[in-house]
Amino acid sequence: MSDAQNTPESKPGFKAELPSELLRVLIDLLGQKAREATKSVYANAINLQVNELDVKIIFGDGQPTPNWHTAVTMPWTLVKLLIYYLQSNLAVHEIANGTIKLPASFLPASLVVPSDLETNPTSKEIFESLQAYRTKLMDEQIPLHKDLASE
Repeated sequence: MSDAQNTPESKPGFKAELPSELLRVLIDLLGQKAREATKSVYANAINLQVNELDVKIIFGDGQPTPNWHTAVTMPWTLVKLLIYYLQSNLAVHEIANGTIKLPASFLPASLVVPSDLETNPTSKEIFESLQAYRTKLMDEQIPLHKDLASE
């Protein structure tokens, strides 16, 4: 008898699939092992390195001089998804707990107007987009009360 004829798959009544409950337990155990092997770190400082293919986020702790300890590099597609999930979770947190106030030293500096703003449409679009993000953040931190301005 050849080896091909003596495999479990060739025997009558053999099922090559794991029962669904056993498969679920196996997947849960593998997921638990993966979570246990995951390193957990604290960070209160970040730095970014970007290029055309991906973004490296470097994490550190300690202020004013951080101890950089962990870096994660991810493609732009994952960055976009990460931003969505971070914004979604931040929105839920702020609705439940109020707007997170940043220390003044954490607020982004004013943007420098590019010299080619009027001649380069891409430069203008980038500047306006960044300015809109900054304005939204600053308005959340220092609300402009229309009712007080009219008094």
